[in-house]
Amino acid sequence: LLEKFRTSSFDVIAKKIKAMSPSFEACISNFCDPASLSPSFGVWRDLLDADIGIYGCFGIHPHQAKNYSDSVEERIIECLSHEKALAWGECGLDFH
Repeated sequence: LLEKFRTSSFDVIAKKIKAMSPSFEACISNFCDPASLSPSFGVWRDLLDADIGIYGCFGIHPHQAKNYSDSVEERIIECLSHEKALAWGECGLDFH
């Protein structure tokens, strides 16, 4: 969602999602960059806590695999404890 809307502002994302379509019910956002999982930078919790039908999938994209560590895994596990977290997995295909 952050890439699609080219913003890091939760308010901008929420407004755009609500304006997308009156029939919008829910979507799953892939959080696959270690920075997006950070408690100080990531907005994943704000998005999942909002009452706008966003659920989450957490993992590390192959391009970020070199950054995978025990602390990143701990953050993923923490994210998965959220009631709107649906999956843990590699989120992306590496075609390079």
